[in-house]
Amino acid sequence: MRLPALVAVFGLVGCGFHSGFDNTRYQCGLGDVCPSGYECVAGYCELGTPDAAVADADPLAPDADLTAPDASPDAAVAAAGCGTLALLVDDFSTSTRSALWTRFADTNATLTQANGSLKIALAAGSGDFWGGYDSAYAYDLTSSQISTTVAQTGGINTVLEIWNRTGGKAQVAVMNGMIGAVVLGVPGAGARGQVAYVPATHRHWRIREASGTMYWETSPNGSAWTELWHEVLPFAVEHVRGRLAAGGLLACTTQPPCAPSEARFDEVNLGAPAVPGLCGAQTLVDDFTALGPRWSAWADPGCTVSIVTGELVLASSGSNENYCGLDSEHLYDLTAGPIYADATAIASGSNHVSFFQAVAPGDGNTRIEIDRDQDTMQYQQWIGGTLTTDVQLPYMATDRYWRLRINGTTVNLGTSPDGITFTDRTNSTLGFDATKVHIVVAGGHYAAGSAAVNAKYRGINTP
Repeated sequence: MRLPALVAVFGLVGCGFHSGFDNTRYQCGLGDVCPSGYECVAGYCELGTPDAAVADADPLAPDADLTAPDASPDAAVAAAGCGTLALLVDDFSTSTRSALWTRFADTNATLTQANGSLKIALAAGSGDFWGGYDSAYAYDLTSSQISTTVAQTGGINTVLEIWNRTGGKAQVAVMNGMIGAVVLGVPGAGARGQVAYVPATHRHWRIREASGTMYWETSPNGSAWTELWHEVLPFAVEHVRGRLAAGGLLACTTQPPCAPSEARFDEVNLGAPAVPGLCGAQTLVDDFTALGPRWSAWADPGCTVSIVTGELVLASSGSNENYCGLDSEHLYDLTAGPIYADATAIASGSNHVSFFQAVAPGDGNTRIEIDRDQDTMQYQQWIGGTLTTDVQLPYMATDRYWRLRINGTTVNLGTSPDGITFTDRTNSTLGFDATKVHIVVAGGHYAAGSAAVNAKYRGINTP
């Protein structure tokens, strides 16, 4: 949907894909949407172009099955201020886009990243064209901020924005020689606090929250800030994404610019105060009484996601290859605490697999996971698409809870009958940066099966 006057790019939500069992392409969802780490290219969800992953240089190999029980408590408390938007930091110093971003570019918009700048080139033409970056994950704006340095504006609008899944948007935006605060998608939406735009005076832009109030600010140097506007929070900010964008209605017959233009953003949050890191994975708690804002659902044709009386139900028809599931909106620190799923109602079926993953930002090929493939449990680590740890054991009724845990530099993958005492089924040397992972809970058929299967999960971190 195109919104009048100011930014008009749409949000991304998940589409059907299966991150790790094959490399099959899947069609984009409605509105050309794809899951985190993917982008819609010519109708298909393609892998993004992340910066190089951090990996352990030591070779990894499967270890023998471990049977020693672990009854140590894992119920850590979330750190104050974890997971805030100030953690979205980028100096754009490389030519490859960080895995923390997804891109969008309409016809007549070209994006490049190099030498400390994100450049959005807009060709001359008639139409409502936009280009820019969205953060690939959600963050909490509470007591936090997003800031950027705008070296050059382009098109009709140049925009720094935060947005949430319910349609709320807040922007610092330049249009028609004015810079101002903008609120969209809520009652009373509109422009506020507009002043004449002076590039040197308004070089740095910031949106922040403090004590229930949102502030829109500018600065000539990134240290002394001047307020454009403030108001009581116009929408919930616990699950927001950042956006850098430029474009607008480039109709040369009615308004400038009729010549090509280029917007340039030089950094994001480089001057932000030091903040705690991401929240520990143990803070993601869900009893699946409702599908809340911490998850994005995605589904291939023939597979559906629903919440039914305290269960996440993933119904795969079995008529063809298809998957569906949930992808966490936020990133989590798996080294700060473990995460486990209640998989007591996971069903078995021909050519069917249920999987629980902690995935590094990027293309989905670096992760740890626990799977049930028919009547076999699989405990795996993948690094860059290579299977480095693979322990397979018969499924047992006591494998109700599946836990992913990092203990120093060791990956512990285990199960439990009660969610308290876990048995490590394997361990391996950690081969990637597990301080930044998103969580996937999913299932489906990897080939046509003999019957439909309903894979059911009854909670995350809920004994």
